Amino acid sequence: MKDDESIQDMHTRFTSIINELHSLGEIIPRNKLVRKILSVLPSSWESKANAITEAKDLQKLTIDELVGNLRTYKMKKKRTMKEESPKERRTWSSRQITMIQVVRMSDDDEDDDDDEKEKNALDEKIANIEHERDDLMVVVVDLKETIEYLRKEKDVLTERVANIEHERDDLLMVVVDLKETIGELKMESRHENSQKGKEVASEAHIKLESELNSVKSSLCAELEKNK
Repeated sequence: MKDDESIQDMHTRFTSIINELHSLGEIIPRNKLVRKILSVLPSSWESKANAITEAKDLQKLTIDELVGNLRTYKMKKKRTMKEESPKERRTWSSRQITMIQVVRMSDDDEDDDDDEKEKNALDEKIANIEHERDDLMVVVVDLKETIEYLRKEKDVLTERVANIEHERDDLLMVVVDLKETIGELKMESRHENSQKGKEVASEAHIKLESELNSVKSSLCAELEKNK
């Protein structure tokens, strides 16, 4: 904390750093954050930091509670300093000032304890909301991964369907060519008078019919698979 920096400014900068760490996957325990704030306070806050460490359970103390405690202490300290005359402040010894500060810190702690129940209730509510937020973030990440996987699978299936349709079109062209060839052979066979010519044409016809049946079977199988 800088010498000319307020508690609120320090808290804002501290929160910004913690959020950046959180976005990078660094999760810091709450009690460690509380201790870190106490350790970065200027030397003029040493007595207040020691009082908080001794009077509060740092395992349960939240950052908002700590910052609120420090801001309350700062405001009361400023108000008290305004009420005191410059002459009185000059005549006090350092020992007297220290004793007065200890008494005021005790009063501050008593005032803070009055609001502790309400703050604890709010902190518990905030903790529950943050927990729900974290659960929702996990769900969002899972949904994004599922959507990405389905998109990739859709692309693979689309490409596969396109390939099958292309093969089907090629087979249909082969069938058309075979039918034309069979028609031409039938026309030629009618004009042949010799038995040998008929036998050759018959053999070719049988062979082409066999090839056509084979192509039809293959086409039917591919169409069924495509469905």
